[in-house]
Amino acid sequence: MITKVELRRLGRYVMLAAYLAVLAFWSASAWANSVWLSDGVSARMIEVSETGRIVSDFVLQSDIGPLAPEVIIRGNHGGFWVNAGDQRLSDHFYHVAPTGQLLGAYRVPDHNAKITSIAIAHDGDVWVAAKRWTEMYPIFGEVRGDSNAISVYAPDGTLIHTMPMGHSKPLQIVNGTGRLMWIAATDGIYQATRNGQLRKLVSTSHPTIAASPDGDLWSIVDGSNLVEYNESGAKITEFHSRHLQHMKNLYVTANAIWAASLDQVYKFNQQGRLLALDELPIGQEAGMAQGTNGTIWLEGWLSPKTSWIMVLDHSGSVISQKNLQGVYALAISE
Repeated sequence: MITKVELRRLGRYVMLAAYLAVLAFWSASAWANSVWLSDGVSARMIEVSETGRIVSDFVLQSDIGPLAPEVIIRGNHGGFWVNAGDQRLSDHFYHVAPTGQLLGAYRVPDHNAKITSIAIAHDGDVWVAAKRWTEMYPIFGEVRGDSNAISVYAPDGTLIHTMPMGHSKPLQIVNGTGRLMWIAATDGIYQATRNGQLRKLVSTSHPTIAASPDGDLWSIVDGSNLVEYNESGAKITEFHSRHLQHMKNLYVTANAIWAASLDQVYKFNQQGRLLALDELPIGQEAGMAQGTNGTIWLEGWLSPKTSWIMVLDHSGSVISQKNLQGVYALAISE
């Protein structure tokens, strides 16, 4: 028979267990409903919740000083991956804990390269795109390096292999299916597999790309055409819209396509019909990401000292908007 003392003690254990469960749920929700941004001036990094509340705020330190990453990507097993955002460390990238602690520092094979994009594959491998710095010589003019490449690393930072891209500079990597990744480069769109096979899908200049949840690729081609490709590289959807001109960002959800320019954001259905249009704050739009429940995050800067962040629901209505002190227009996590 349970005594009164044992019953009270059991009650306290039940309450503690319930409290810890609620705390774990809140922490997971806060992580899922927030984005990370970096300030290129003060080198601060902040985590902002969907309601505009600043959850974390710290300076990310390296061996030579603060870092102001231009690329921030969440890892599959906690923390996030960033580039250095510093010309002296342009070939470096880092694994960072949510508290700001550096978990690992790594370099791409070409130490004269600049990291342009990082993506986390479904298996946890880290894909890093790097382009060779363009050098200028008074006599010979512009000389382009030939060491543009995609490098693939295991989650512990071990280099698996590197895929050279010749004179084509990789600009962006996005997840496809579990078997492949999509790459936007200066001269077109490429497919790459985990075992190092690389093939060119289409020739076009500086494409904007995004992957749908099912792994298909969507790309703005020739300025005003939006094209969908399946895993085999076949074109399955294409439509033209004058609204696609000057689009700097593209994001695809399960039932909509979002595209943002410097001052407007558009929502299309997958047949090309315009569903919503929102005016963005005056200034420079610089980032787009998807939150939970179909929300879309946008961020940019208003002035040399002020930035803005906006959250839209799945219909395109504004959920929240907040101005931030600092130029948080360099990076936004996915």
